[in-house]
Amino acid sequence: MVVEHTIVNHVPWPIRVAPWAITIVAPGAVALPQPAFRPHPDALLPEQTLVQWAYTDLSDPRWTFGRELIVLTPDAARPEPQKIGVGSTAGWCALIRGGTIFMKRTSPDPSAEYPDRGSTIEIFTAGDYLELETLGPLRLLAPGASATHVERWDLFAGVDLGNTEASRAAVLRALARTA
Repeated sequence: MVVEHTIVNHVPWPIRVAPWAITIVAPGAVALPQPAFRPHPDALLPEQTLVQWAYTDLSDPRWTFGRELIVLTPDAARPEPQKIGVGSTAGWCALIRGGTIFMKRTSPDPSAEYPDRGSTIEIFTAGDYLELETLGPLRLLAPGASATHVERWDLFAGVDLGNTEASRAAVLRALARTA
């Protein structure tokens, strides 16, 4: 499914805005891609931003930071909010519930400026509440002008992710490319 989120400037002066697409989903693990790993001598420049909010506790056990994926798993017994954003050029995030994958994909513009310190994707949880958020680039909209942020949603059933982070990442990346 293709979902278009459009902001229209209805005021008589220019406004600086970015479309922000929040999708509330049933509890499951949320995965974000990490940049492809390369050894130090081969990769001296940063690859991706990681943005945290003041209430983000990276020692919270709901977070898993792996070499290939960042995973956030909600927990009804832990109502404290957690959120991060990433400036990912991969353009996807995925909800994993057993063998079912819900994937949101966008086409980030690496040359554009994004809100929230460069975030193109954000994930949030509080208890068993879970959000997948994608952001469009910041734009100055003249009166009457609009900005549209396009998401592609896919649902995959019966997916075998394997038992390792590497296998899960490989399957999710393949789904992101073929979807």
